Amino acid sequence: HAHARTHTVSLSLSSTLSFSFWSILRASLTYCDMHTPSLTRARSNHLPLFRSLRRSRSPGLDSRHAAADPGVRRELRFWRVLAPCIGRYVWVEKTASGPLEKQLRYEELHGVYSKRIVDLFMELGGPYIKFGQYLSVRPEIVPLVYRIELKRLQSEVPGKPFADVRRVLEESLGGSLEEFKTIDEEPFGAASIGQVHCGVLQDGTRVAVKVQYPDVKWKFTVDLQCIANTIRIGTFFNMINRHGEGAVRFFNEYKESSMRELDYLRERLNMESIAEVVGPRYASAIEIPQSLPHLCTDRVITMTYIEGLNLEDEVVRRFSALGINRRATSVSSFMADRAEKLRNTSGAMGVPLAAGSWWAGALSRVASILGPHAVLWVRRKAQRVRDVAVLAACRAVGVAQDLGIASTTLPAWVVEARHDLSTRFTEAETKQWLNTLLDVHGFQVFLCPLYNCDPHPGNILLMDDNKIGLIDYGQCMAIDDAIKCNFAELIISVADNRPDSEIAEIFKTIGIRTKKSNDFFIASVARVMFGHATESMLRSDWHANLQALDHLETFPPQLVMIYRVAALLRGLGLALHQDLAVGEAWRPHAVALLNQTRDNTRAT
Repeated sequence: HAHARTHTVSLSLSSTLSFSFWSILRASLTYCDMHTPSLTRARSNHLPLFRSLRRSRSPGLDSRHAAADPGVRRELRFWRVLAPCIGRYVWVEKTASGPLEKQLRYEELHGVYSKRIVDLFMELGGPYIKFGQYLSVRPEIVPLVYRIELKRLQSEVPGKPFADVRRVLEESLGGSLEEFKTIDEEPFGAASIGQVHCGVLQDGTRVAVKVQYPDVKWKFTVDLQCIANTIRIGTFFNMINRHGEGAVRFFNEYKESSMRELDYLRERLNMESIAEVVGPRYASAIEIPQSLPHLCTDRVITMTYIEGLNLEDEVVRRFSALGINRRATSVSSFMADRAEKLRNTSGAMGVPLAAGSWWAGALSRVASILGPHAVLWVRRKAQRVRDVAVLAACRAVGVAQDLGIASTTLPAWVVEARHDLSTRFTEAETKQWLNTLLDVHGFQVFLCPLYNCDPHPGNILLMDDNKIGLIDYGQCMAIDDAIKCNFAELIISVADNRPDSEIAEIFKTIGIRTKKSNDFFIASVARVMFGHATESMLRSDWHANLQALDHLETFPPQLVMIYRVAALLRGLGLALHQDLAVGEAWRPHAVALLNQTRDNTRAT
């Protein structure tokens, strides 16, 4: 009884707080209407905010029973954890005496709140998982401490009890699971909207069975509305910026894409459509699951099983085996080291040459005659010959040891040479895998009917044969042909580093609008999205100076999810200390699309 009374008091308190929140908002609006015409106009400009706040509750519930509504409870839980966190960060921002003190206090807060926020995402699930996965591969904007915690959302999301999963399977597949010989009760993967179980069919085929959570649809609706409320409140109170409507439009595009992910029949068709076009072209490099249509519904997808390890984790493990901790060095340090190396090298026509080397002058003269590509080809071949010679020498030492004619202790130069070869081989493999990912997704964007919007690390597997397994096609989109061609022109202009005015003019044809139409600002946005990541882009003052020049008013909606793809892949590259230029990687596909379009135009 005491527990029941405590629960009742807690419920009443939550209901009162919830009721007070809505009442204060309504009272504030009434005051604005009665006293300040300008504030009345502000209210009319933000009517979606107040309508959306009301929609957070289930229809038909009055404020007295708000705490009994699961949607309101989830939103209150969200703010109970997040509000103190935001308050502490704002306090540091306002009270720190200088940059060094601010940085030290921020790092202290990162350590305190990173685990709390990720635990909250784990607890709430739904779109919070998806949002956290996205942030986990954005090292250019998310601190390392947060990314380490957020990585748990890629592989440690808790699953639902198998009894719930079995009920969905039986309801969706007609009440019987006789097609399956076995289904593992423990999921081998859980995510934002469902979990995956390994199974074996009666004919021995190993399959992956993806099952949607029973309560996911209402949770997604409520949680996405909660996130929208957060953005709208930040906009209304100038917490985001005075022109936060762009953030709302960005989020609306993401919201539509997320809701489409709840339809597993659509996901199956997406996977089949992309596999039909992409599979044959990249058969030697990637693997896409094949669906079993008779075992698929709007809540269940049964597909061939792809066995592999998370690509990012496997690359980190291989470097760790060589004594190199890729997660111990921040992205800013990596970019600074890279910039320093570029500053300390010289070259003719873009060919990097070691500063002060005796052959630099001769190589420069050769480059001026034959061109930089010829010199680079010679350098690669020379490095290859050196590697083969070193490898042969190392093997000769090993044979001599086996025959007993050499010391059992390896010479220091052999140990060093082996380590150097292994490191560079792992670097080369990593770069090849990442370039394959960029190439495949660029091909999808420009030359396929659909492209996958969600290539986060949890959906990228490294298989035993070094192929890359690409899974999860819930978020796929198509692009209008006209937008696609204009976007191809934009990618080419960024890859070729054309003048700001030219890049800006092309970007405007896609639909970007700014208040002052500043060419440098618009071109910088394009380069940040699809060009090389630079050291300056990681600095907040650089972004502040850019924002002082101009600000976005309209951003083309169809580019929101394309940018998400580029950001995820480039973020994965930066996390593994590889600088990926999306524009350069996608340029061949952009050119192919424009050529194809011109040929079709001539034919008609």
